[in-house]
Amino acid sequence: MSKSNKSVEKEMNIKGLVIIICVLLVVLGLIYVLTIGAQHLGWFDVGYTKPEVGNAVISYDSIMAGTIFDRSESEYYVLIADFDSRDTVYVSGLISSYKNKENVLPLYVVNTADKLNSSIVSDTANSMAQSVEDLKVSESTLIKISNHRNVMFVTGDANIKTELAL
Repeated sequence: MSKSNKSVEKEMNIKGLVIIICVLLVVLGLIYVLTIGAQHLGWFDVGYTKPEVGNAVISYDSIMAGTIFDRSESEYYVLIADFDSRDTVYVSGLISSYKNKENVLPLYVVNTADKLNSSIVSDTANSMAQSVEDLKVSESTLIKISNHRNVMFVTGDANIKTELAL
């Protein structure tokens, strides 16, 4: 009888092995079918495309309000305006025209729409400011800086155009 127990036991081991192999084949088949189906459904389509990285452009003309009086040149202009406003097309044109001229003072731009520059925006302008802490503007403003001091303060697009001789 011991041989028959061993035969039954061997037979059960073979049956168990066959069942395990069948279950594994079914699971692998399901994974394959799901993968193919998901691929056809577009689940693996790339939704993200790597952006093209161009050369970094550093604008030395656009500065932060905190550096208005700290430029290395002895004399220069600083144009302060909200460049995110629709009304700045005129001011942008003035900048382009000025930069196309030869033998002119450097012109830096401060965008008051930038939150970091919002500290200089006020309802009333301070034309006598000699430091960033005292500087306040209420509209488009052109400041001429000489030896780190405010020597001219012009407000309004028409006055800025006149000062820049455009």
